[in-house]
Amino acid sequence: MNDVLEGSAESVEKVKDTLSNYLDYIRIPGCVYASLDENWSGTVATLHDLSANKWVAYSNDEKVSVIKELELYMAEAIDNISHPLPVLKAYIERNGMGSFSDAEYNDILLALPKEPFEQTEHNFKSNIRNKIKDLAYSKKVNQLMAVWKSRTGVDNISSWTAKYIMPIVWVMPNYGSLFSVISALEKNERVDDIRLDNAITSIDNIDFSILSDQAEIDRCFILNVASERYVSILIPHLNDLKNKIQNSGYRNYALWSNDLVAIRPIVEKYIATDLKSEVSDKAKEQVNRINDLDQLKKKLERILDQSSEACLLLLDED
Repeated sequence: MNDVLEGSAESVEKVKDTLSNYLDYIRIPGCVYASLDENWSGTVATLHDLSANKWVAYSNDEKVSVIKELELYMAEAIDNISHPLPVLKAYIERNGMGSFSDAEYNDILLALPKEPFEQTEHNFKSNIRNKIKDLAYSKKVNQLMAVWKSRTGVDNISSWTAKYIMPIVWVMPNYGSLFSVISALEKNERVDDIRLDNAITSIDNIDFSILSDQAEIDRCFILNVASERYVSILIPHLNDLKNKIQNSGYRNYALWSNDLVAIRPIVEKYIATDLKSEVSDKAKEQVNRINDLDQLKKKLERILDQSSEACLLLLDED
C-alpha cells in the first residue's frame, strides 16, 4: 500500500487515514465502480472496507487474500479513483445519456458533488442529468449570443442603449421578447427554455439594419416621446431633449418605456417653452406659404379644434 500511495505508513491504521481521504467523499459512488466489468473494480470496495477499519476483523486467510488482491489491482483502482473521467464517460455512454467532448465530460465530472461512498446510483444519475441539462442550456445560450453579435454587430444591449440613450425596443417594437432574452443573458440571468428556443428560432429571420441607422433611430425616439409631426422640429435638439428628460428624474434611459406617461408631458413642455421661438417661426413660415384662403381656414379650424387657448386668442377683440 505504501508503494502505491507513495507513503511511509508503519501500520494499517495509518494507511486507513490516507484511504479515507480518497474514498470517504468521492464524485463517483462505490456502486458505479462495483458495476464495472474490470479486474480492478472490486478492489475499490476492498479499499473502502480498509478505510473503514475492517482489516482488524479479517481472518488470516482473508488478510492473505486481500494482500494478493492489492498487489494485483490496487494501483489501477487508486488511479481510477483519482482520475475517474474514463469511468464517468463509460457510465454516461452505457446509460444512453449522450455523447460529449472531453472538455464537456470534464465539466460534468467537476460539477458532480463529492458524496459519501455509499451514494445511491439514482442520486448520482440525477446529478449527471442536471449537469447535462445545464450543458445543453449553455450551448443554446452561446449559439444565440454568437448569432446576435454576428447579425447585429452589437456587443450587448446595454452598450447600444448607452450609445443612443433610449430603449432598444423603441427602434424595433415587435421584438421586445427577443431583446428581453438577450438582455437577461447578458446579465447572466437564466431564461426559460421555451423563450430561449423561440429566440434562437426567430433571430435568423430578422433584419437588424435599423439598429445602426442613426436617422431612423432618432425618428423612432421622437415617435415614442412625441409624434411624427415633431420629427423635423426635434431632430436638431435630441441631445438637449434627452438631457432634459434625465434631469427631470428619469436618468435610467433603459427603463424609459415604463415612464412614457410621465416623459411625454416633459417633451410637450420642452417644445412649448424651450423651442417656442423656433416653433413660432416655422408656423409663420407655413402661413406665409399658404395662398389659398380656404386652405388657410381649414388649417385654422384644425388648430381651433385642438387648442382652447387658440380659440380664446381668436375671440380676443384686440
